[in-house]
Amino acid sequence: MVIPKTRGKYIDELLAELNALKPENASKIKNAIDKIGNLDDKKAIPYIIPYLDHKTDYVRVAAVYALEKIRNNRDLPRSLIEKLEKEDSILVRTAIIESLGELEDSSATPVLEHIKNGNEDDRIKITAIFAIDRLTKGKTSAQQQLVEYLVDSKNPNTRVEAAKALGKLGDSRAIPFLIEALDDEKIFVRKFVVKALVSFGDKQVVDPIIRVFTDENNLIDRDFINVLWTFPEYKGKELWEIIDLRRKEKLNELKVADQEETASSAVSGTDTKLQEDYAYETSISSDGVEVSPPMLSLQGNTDETYNTSGGNDETTAEQDIALAKQESVPTSSSREEIVKMRDEDGVISEELKIKEFSDAFSKGERQYRKKQYYDALINFKKTIEIKPDSWQAWYNMALVFYDVDEREKSVECFQNALVFKPNEIDTMLDLASLHDEMGNYEKAINYFLLALKQSRFLPDAWLVLGTIFQKVQQPEYALYCFNQVLQISHKKKERAKARDKSEALLRKNPSAVAKDPRKEKKLKLPGTNDFKFKL
Repeated sequence: MVIPKTRGKYIDELLAELNALKPENASKIKNAIDKIGNLDDKKAIPYIIPYLDHKTDYVRVAAVYALEKIRNNRDLPRSLIEKLEKEDSILVRTAIIESLGELEDSSATPVLEHIKNGNEDDRIKITAIFAIDRLTKGKTSAQQQLVEYLVDSKNPNTRVEAAKALGKLGDSRAIPFLIEALDDEKIFVRKFVVKALVSFGDKQVVDPIIRVFTDENNLIDRDFINVLWTFPEYKGKELWEIIDLRRKEKLNELKVADQEETASSAVSGTDTKLQEDYAYETSISSDGVEVSPPMLSLQGNTDETYNTSGGNDETTAEQDIALAKQESVPTSSSREEIVKMRDEDGVISEELKIKEFSDAFSKGERQYRKKQYYDALINFKKTIEIKPDSWQAWYNMALVFYDVDEREKSVECFQNALVFKPNEIDTMLDLASLHDEMGNYEKAINYFLLALKQSRFLPDAWLVLGTIFQKVQQPEYALYCFNQVLQISHKKKERAKARDKSEALLRKNPSAVAKDPRKEKKLKLPGTNDFKFKL
């Protein structure tokens, strides 16, 4: 259809068309209202207002959004607030609340606050939270409240609405929580989380999304990969092509980071933090090299293993464990030594080293899954010889030593992994659990608090930490930990355990008041000296 050049003529035609439609032609009425709203003409207001009471909810929704688009309509906020009080359709109420957030009229704030704090449907509450953020221009931030709905809600539909709202909000602080939500038990929730992550336009979301598509436990339709086409360089690419492009991007990032680090060290003589972001769970290492992804089947694997013991087939499980227990932890190089080694080696053999690293790492991974502990250790040691700052190699070596009951060696390897990736929560939690097993409660508490400083949404960590505080006779801290489990855990057994422990603790210590251990600079444990947490 050719649109008339005169705008006034076109709006008149649309208004006449709208008037001619019968009330039962709901879909046509909606389409006409949509077109009229896009023209932003105040002349249309008296024509659209009556449709706020149309019998069909999606027509009422179209009328709300059309009126919102018509600027300088000072009476609209009051009209919508009055309509909101009488409206019973969730669809229409959601549309009205969204519009109130966009109209920049502060009189709507108390109404939205009442909805947020009232007995409304969660979807309505989430919309109100988002609208308040928009209305106050971020002064009343929605980010934390939406994250709590995403993490805490037992209703998958509520988690979907929270993910959608976080994507629209565009606050990058939500990215880590959305990445965690990629493991949601519901496929349709994971799909909306993927869409929300892509809307940020940030490359840090690509590797976690790739993991979702390559993990057989997630079962997301591969055709859905086109959500990554938002990034121009991935437009029209298949999944394997995107993985290959991402591998090359990460390799280039590593080269640039190394060059910047070397230059900075040469000028200032001080160390620069290694800007590495391993993404092992996405089947790509921080070197940009593909490694064996966790979901690959080991059946029918004919790869030759790195074997120094004369053939693992001839070695019994007991002998293999005995050999592994005899292995020592390799010496960990400092960051300064690593930079110096890179300066001396140059980049001549870089591609060869990357291939050797990838081969050894992949073999070590496969051998560890097969419980071939000795050969796994040999290969992980080889990866560390090639790349001493490979936190994932140190981490995997720690797992091997733990499985063969070499706790002290496992602790040392976990600590080395933490040196090269200081904010890795899993490493902190593993160290905390190890020290708890070994009876080193002060160190266990230290590492648990370090992890919980990174993220409070770790109910299993809070439960164990509370139990440790019980052991060391700190009921106030234990009570706080159990309360956190009750607030954030989705698991009935976990919540029941925390509730039982909390009730037992209060029976024994009725005057105990919950205290957050993360806020204490010093904690005094019975029978020990003061010890300070490095938080």
